[in-house]
Amino acid sequence: MRERPSARLILLDPDDRALMFYFVHDRGILAGQRHWATPGGGLDTGESPQMAARRELLEETGFDLPISVALDTRVNFFTLQSGEKIRAEETYFAAFAPHDRLNSSG
Repeated sequence: MRERPSARLILLDPDDRALMFYFVHDRGILAGQRHWATPGGGLDTGESPQMAARRELLEETGFDLPISVALDTRVNFFTLQSGEKIRAEETYFAAFAPHDRLNSSG
């Protein structure tokens, strides 16, 4: 099982709504499964969880925002589309978006 340190974000808009991504797997080992996830992802080599959170936020939403100190951590086990098993230690942060318009060009 591969270890994957990661950073995740609770992103709130001005109306206190949290952004979540909805995944629907239509092929491979996960076909038919669906789940919700917060923005975020794995740490790059040499990257701190806070740096990764800010990078992932920009890549996935287009927002370049200050983020909080770490709020909490958890361990999450999941399977990738390839079938690889992952043990992710996820560090959670918060950020506040100035509006609810996302930009996914990054």
